[in-house]
Amino acid sequence: ANGVLVQLLRRFLELQQQLELERAEKEAAQTKAAGLQRELSRLHASEQAATAWPLRQGWQRHNLAEIREQAARSDATHAQNQLDLDALERQAEEQSAREAVSDAFITQAMAVAVASAELHSRVAEAQSLAVCKAATRTQNRVDQKARERLAVAESQLEEGEHVYQVAALAAVMASADADEARDADGSGDSDAAECDHQLALMAATRLTRIAAKEVQLKSMKKKDELKRGSEAAATMARMHKYQDAHLMSSMEVSAAEEIARGRAEDKAREASDAMSTVQAMGALGEEVGEEEAEGEEEEEESEEASCDAESGGGAEEGAAQAQALTQALAQLGKKDEKYKKMAALGVAKVTRLSNERNRLRADCEQAQRQRDEAERQRDELKKQTASVGLGVNRAQTLTDQENQS
Repeated sequence: ANGVLVQLLRRFLELQQQLELERAEKEAAQTKAAGLQRELSRLHASEQAATAWPLRQGWQRHNLAEIREQAARSDATHAQNQLDLDALERQAEEQSAREAVSDAFITQAMAVAVASAELHSRVAEAQSLAVCKAATRTQNRVDQKARERLAVAESQLEEGEHVYQVAALAAVMASADADEARDADGSGDSDAAECDHQLALMAATRLTRIAAKEVQLKSMKKKDELKRGSEAAATMARMHKYQDAHLMSSMEVSAAEEIARGRAEDKAREASDAMSTVQAMGALGEEVGEEEAEGEEEEEESEEASCDAESGGGAEEGAAQAQALTQALAQLGKKDEKYKKMAALGVAKVTRLSNERNRLRADCEQAQRQRDEAERQRDELKKQTASVGLGVNRAQTLTDQENQS
């Protein structure tokens, strides 16, 4: 378009120069004709021109014919130049109309591209918000299930403490009965009383160990609950901050990944510690059971060898206490199995949580890539807009120059 305008402008200037030259020639011819006319008048006025009048008249007629021919040619050239000038003006108007249509189309395309970029940006922000909300819901479900498991474990622990308290009370009562029997029957067999005392002491020792382990387990569960609560609060704070910002930066994404990975490792470590603790408690219970069984065998042998018929009641009471303690150990073993199952479930949930974190990380990376692509398209549109603006300014400058010329 610019080249066409330049060519048209050059053609217009050439035609204008030709018109000026032809106008100057016409004026010169008219001046010459006027001079000849004056000379002819002077010859007519002079008496001496009578002899040369025919020749001069012929010469003047010849000159007038040439002048009329030149004037006709000049008029024809002027008319042709005027037609060419009109055609050039029509072409310039058509070119201006085409440029106006092109500018309108470019403006519309730019508006559509900007709207598309804004739409892509909003879609990316909506996807980021959806990912954030899904992560929040997942964290809430995980925390709720953890609280439920903790409540179940606490209830089971309370039941075990109740059973242990009953067993301890039975052991204390047996020891008290043995002491009363020994005090009442001073002349009785001291070996049976000593056996009862040793049995009660072993039961109390075992119950003390079990109670200590239970207290340790309860303390560990409490610490785990506090740690999960603090981590959940920190995660919720980060998620709310992320929702307010509409999009996490790369540093925040990496920090969230590190936190999630650390949490998964901590939970796996805690689950393994809990499993090892439960296994240690089970092994301790088995050792205590074996020691009690050995003690009961030794006591039975000593009772068969040295105790008389009067110590039979104390042996029966000791056997009943041993049976109660064996039942308590069996219940403890069942609870250990439950704790093992709960630990396995915890490990599975930690694995699933890690997979969900990885999926959320992939979604965040995809949203970041979409945002970068939208920004790149926006920059390209800005560059295209700038180049189109330069072209429009250049065409406007050429149009102004043409109008001035």
